[in-house]
Amino acid sequence: MSQMPTKGTFVLLHMVKSFPFSVPVRGMDGQQKSCEFGGSTRCRMSSQSIKYAIRHDWKNRMDGEKLRDFFGIRTNRIYDHLCSKLGDAKLARAVVKAIYDSKFDPKKKKDAKEGQSDYLIFTSDKEIDQVVDIVKEHQVVEKDEKAAKAAMKAMKVALKSAKIGMTVDVALFGRMQANAKDFDVYAASQFSHAISVSPMAGEFDEFTAVDDLKAEDENADSGAAHLNTTSANSACYYQYASISFDKLVESLGDDKELAVDAISELIASFALSCPSGKMNSFAHRTLPDYLSVEIRESQPFSLVNAFESPVRGGNKGIVSGAIRRLLDYRQKLEDAYGDEIKSDKSFVIHTSDLDKKTLSLTAVQKAVVKALLGE
Repeated sequence: MSQMPTKGTFVLLHMVKSFPFSVPVRGMDGQQKSCEFGGSTRCRMSSQSIKYAIRHDWKNRMDGEKLRDFFGIRTNRIYDHLCSKLGDAKLARAVVKAIYDSKFDPKKKKDAKEGQSDYLIFTSDKEIDQVVDIVKEHQVVEKDEKAAKAAMKAMKVALKSAKIGMTVDVALFGRMQANAKDFDVYAASQFSHAISVSPMAGEFDEFTAVDDLKAEDENADSGAAHLNTTSANSACYYQYASISFDKLVESLGDDKELAVDAISELIASFALSCPSGKMNSFAHRTLPDYLSVEIRESQPFSLVNAFESPVRGGNKGIVSGAIRRLLDYRQKLEDAYGDEIKSDKSFVIHTSDLDKKTLSLTAVQKAVVKALLGE
């Protein structure tokens, strides 16, 4: 199994989360990201920013060997890292070329960034240590050029079969290394861009800064030392993700327990993490008002079309309306497609006036772990 499968066991995450006036994710122009959906402009948070927030939530909550299993490294400085481990600059260059096919020479000043690889490499401390061990095992220190090439080829085969770098984030989110396709990893998860359930309202925050050392005889009201604006919005978002449990287990070297733990931690971070754009200015960290975790044995699907027609605020607000819209749409899909889209198990956290009793986040994690382990 290579690419993301459409059959097997899947875990689906559906979330409704409201943000106050803020700009959690900005585009290159510094403005709130947006998109057109259902004929209206919506606020948008990129899937990349959501995954970045999840990875760093792990980094903040974990330590020791667990962090080493979960958290990889994105870097251009693979040469320096390997060089420090191997203690041999020439060998480090040869290894980087063999594994990553990265073309650079740290001695040439014409390189834009001296000593850095020509593309961003997604690796891990586990991978680097494995590389060093395998390099030493194959004694890639031969002076004879033919023997050195043979040893390097054997090392590449050994690295590929060892599933190097299989930290949880590499397995879940994948990696593409255009110059070294042997080490590509197809993601075991798919994350949508989060979009607001109601139309985007274009608003701006005008901010100023005062010069504290302004002379007393100057007119203190004559203007600010700095004046600028930034776009910001309050919005309620729908977020969706799906995980192929089978693909995740495969990518993690058939370590089912680690895969189950990974999904449990992903559920928590999906709920608790938050893109941090201008966080100090807006303090926009909130918790979701609705989170549904589904386990199913057939193709996953998003419920985003529940919001193709924008949700309008009423007496109970946008959040309550969004949750009701989501549940009504889910029921309509079941009425239309029957057993084909019914989930085997579903666990829900909510803060609304739904008739269904809410579970705690910990209870959902435990229930999902139990279900995936077949207990």
